[in-house]
Amino acid sequence: MPSTNSKNVVVLTPNEQAVYIEVLKKKICSLKDVTDVTGNYETSRATMSRLVNKGYALRVHRGYYAGVPLEYLDTRSE
Repeated sequence: MPSTNSKNVVVLTPNEQAVYIEVLKKKICSLKDVTDVTGNYETSRATMSRLVNKGYALRVHRGYYAGVPLEYLDTRSE
């Protein structure tokens, strides 16, 4: 969904928001931690994949992710 300015707006689903908050709280989060939030392993994998693609998380190792703090989201694209 494009915004009125030249930047693209990235919207998180409610599920992505809940997972993103959990990842930020834990600093490094495993897929098991995410599964505790979503209740389903496949949903966890898909959610983390979307968060990485949107720039809200980084994959640090197979099955482990780090959240990107909000203050760094805008600076990554510059």
